[in-house]
Amino acid sequence: MSDAWIFLSIGDAGGGEKWVRLPELIAAADMNNHAIPTAAELTQAVSNLVAAGLADTYATDTRLTSAGREEYERTRSRSGGHVGGMFALDTAWRSRRFPDSSSTSWEVTEAEVHDAYEAYLWKHWRSEALRRGITRQQTSDDE
Repeated sequence: MSDAWIFLSIGDAGGGEKWVRLPELIAAADMNNHAIPTAAELTQAVSNLVAAGLADTYATDTRLTSAGREEYERTRSRSGGHVGGMFALDTAWRSRRFPDSSSTSWEVTEAEVHDAYEAYLWKHWRSEALRRGITRQQTSDDE
């Protein structure tokens, strides 16, 4: 399931075309599955997607390839929403033989995931605080 989850999250975060930074990927993964992927889940899923020709990487950034964008658009055009699309893609991919990803060198560490998660939380908190008119000083005074 992780491959489909991460694949759709890359597509959602990048609109199917742009490079996606790790905090954006984590935010989209959280939105899609209400969970934060581990470094091991990200490493395995992205490596599989790269080996299958569906994603590219640059440092910890990812994006869909043209083949990946086509698959993403096909998946998104079906009804069923985010969760339905994730399950449908996972089911379809179980019968598909993907290339071996052991030669793919993309890896993300727990520290990188932690830092990206913190950046995601900060951006989310700041957006919510601005929406509600809360300042950082006000939250410090409440403690």
